[in-house]
Amino acid sequence: MMGLPALNTAVLFRENRRSYEAFAQEAGYLFEPAAPEEQWFNLGQRTLECTKRGMGATAYCMLRVLGTEWFEAQVDALIDRTQRLQSMLEAAPDFEIACPARANILCFRHRPDTDMSDAALDQLQGRLRQSVIEGGDFYIVQARLDGRVWLRTTVMNPLTSQEDLDALLGAIRTHAKPR
Repeated sequence: MMGLPALNTAVLFRENRRSYEAFAQEAGYLFEPAAPEEQWFNLGQRTLECTKRGMGATAYCMLRVLGTEWFEAQVDALIDRTQRLQSMLEAAPDFEIACPARANILCFRHRPDTDMSDAALDQLQGRLRQSVIEGGDFYIVQARLDGRVWLRTTVMNPLTSQEDLDALLGAIRTHAKPR
């Protein structure tokens, strides 16, 4: 939601000295027996994954350049788009939602026929998911909630438009038609 790679970690410390305490470990093959503060250059003593690159640097740089306001606006916009999708689904007689979205994830399913059994409805969601993915325009996943199969979408792209949301529902409806 923040425009960063999914694998991104950072731990922020109010007191710098605590950063050494949090990751202290016995690893003679990596660390000299000197006090950590004397080896400020050895970032392995202050990171989540020791010798791997500082993945949090990307988040830090973005925060420094864009500020927290940009991140807040980004997250708010994605949640708003998810709320719009939820409203569209609630207004459509052939869709239902599993539960109200609290952020940018929404579980729903297509119900073209109100007389469908739960088992048939579950099978339809699986077929729809596969067909929509093979269509190449959207990627959705499925989730099991209370034993039922639901389509699950996560609104992540900041460029997602109303037209994209309309197209997603249109694609699901198109793929639901018998071939």
